[in-house]
This record gives sequence, C-alpha cells and structure tokens, in this order.
Amino acid sequence: MKLIKTLFILALTNLALLVAILFYFSGRTPTPPISPQVPETIISPTLPARVLTVTPTKTQTPLATPKPTVAPTAVPNPLAGHCLITIDNVRYDVTNFRNQHSGGDVFTCGADLSQLFHDRHSNRFLDIMAQFRI
Repeated sequence: MKLIKTLFILALTNLALLVAILFYFSGRTPTPPISPQVPETIISPTLPARVLTVTPTKTQTPLATPKPTVAPTAVPNPLAGHCLITIDNVRYDVTNFRNQHSGGDVFTCGADLSQLFHDRHSNRFLDIMAQFRI
C-alpha cells in the first residue's frame, strides 16, 4: 500500500511538472481559478436588527467593433513635374520660363537660387519674376 501511495504522489508530481513546463513554453501564465460569487453578508453597525446582503454583479464590457481601415489614397501633387525655385523665400514656377531665359537653362529645380539671382540680376527683374510666383 505504501508503494502505491508513493507511485501516486510521484505521478501527480510529474503531472504538475509537465503542466508547468507546457505553460512555460507556451508563453502563457496559468490563470488563477475563479472563485464562485457568494453573496457577502454585512451586519449594519448602526442598525443591529438588520442584515444587509450585497451580491457582487459581474459587469461585462462590450467589445469594440473594429472600424474598417481604408487605405489612404495618394493625392496627386499639382506641381509634380514642374521646376520650382526659391528666391528670397518666395517660390516661383519657372517650368515654362526655362526655355525662354536669355542666360540659358541655369535653373536648379527645387533649390534656393537667391544668391545666384542677385549676383546676375538687378532687383527690377523681381517684378518680371512676379508672373511666375506661386
């Protein structure tokens, strides 16, 4: 009989060890058992003749329904393919002017050409450039 008890205890120990190993490698932790909800009886200190019974309620939070995701649509850039330059913090679209420029196509699109402009032009040319201002 003692041998049977020893084997039974050994089997239970092995089972507990196996469950612990499975939980360890599954990445989950065992959840504690849920105790049954028993009404709690409170005796009122101010009213000794009355007994208050409080029953805990189980509230359930409604699950949020996932909102459908819509892939953002790319808004086409209206100035894509245009040659934009900056002179004195003012942007100019010189796409059509590049071929008409008397000094040739010296424009570096997307660059600040303030220094280059002022080195080669007088300020009166800024009035001419006003038509290309964006």
